[in-house]
Amino acid sequence: YDAHPEPGEVFTLATLAFGAGSARGIGEVLEIVEGDTEGILSRAAVSGLGWLEPDALRGQVQPLLNDARPSVRALGLGACAVHRVDPGAQLVNFLGDEAPVRRQALKVAGLMSRSDIQFEQDDDEECRVRSAGAQFRMGDRDQSEDVLWKLAYESGPFQMKAFELVAVGAETESARDRLRDAGSLGEALAVRLAGRLGDTELVPWLLSKMDGPLAPIAGESFSMITGADLAFLDIEGQSPEETGPNDDPSDPLVEIDPNDDLPVPDRAKVQDWWENAASSFNAGEPYFLGKKVSDETYAKGFSTGFQRQRRVAAPVSYT
Repeated sequence: YDAHPEPGEVFTLATLAFGAGSARGIGEVLEIVEGDTEGILSRAAVSGLGWLEPDALRGQVQPLLNDARPSVRALGLGACAVHRVDPGAQLVNFLGDEAPVRRQALKVAGLMSRSDIQFEQDDDEECRVRSAGAQFRMGDRDQSEDVLWKLAYESGPFQMKAFELVAVGAETESARDRLRDAGSLGEALAVRLAGRLGDTELVPWLLSKMDGPLAPIAGESFSMITGADLAFLDIEGQSPEETGPNDDPSDPLVEIDPNDDLPVPDRAKVQDWWENAASSFNAGEPYFLGKKVSDETYAKGFSTGFQRQRRVAAPVSYT
């Protein structure tokens, strides 16, 4: 870590330090977390604790929750979240804590379905997403659904998170109407959201997007709904000529396109596949990876899907 202060090194350091119960190692992790202003290293540390078996953390989390430093309390709550452990009555106090602690406390409240929690208005955007997501997941949708849809329409770091949370439990017809509104934010976003909704009535529209620059995203959304593996079924087309990133920081290609690894669908072949498969899908019902949406469907997708499919399945568990 001294040579390369990056998330991967923090993940490894946290796993080794807490796994060994090393006071010195743990102290170094806590110093890193305390100095982390962007939250990236703290998330890596939480992931490191999540990698450990729960028994390895026995007796080590409560001291984090009792620590005077907000960043350390947030780390303790992060450990509770990844291991699905309810911190009990203490959780209520954390909801009035500083923003990093509140974020993790709201995440735990949603994961543990703490119906005794009173969710208040919050100035912190991530807290608003987590609060509304927790309420929505627990069935209190009168206000939380509107909050999530509003955040989904606003361009920002939590836009997709808000949409994924609300799309999981939204009525399909209502969600289709909302998608039309979301389309005003850009076609690329709307094509991505179509896959999150899981609505087979959007498949013809996705097929129409498979001839242009949005083809990889349309193919991903199609697979998200139908479960069709384009590469395995040999219904993918030719990828465009790669123009990867270079070392010039002024060049917009310096950043890797997150869609670069997506297969490009062959529209005609995908169309033929869909014509044969469409009768096995019920119109108006949401699907995920070819199965009707249910907790079991998302759980399986989270265990066996590709990484971005797992990302979509994760909000069901509010991870």
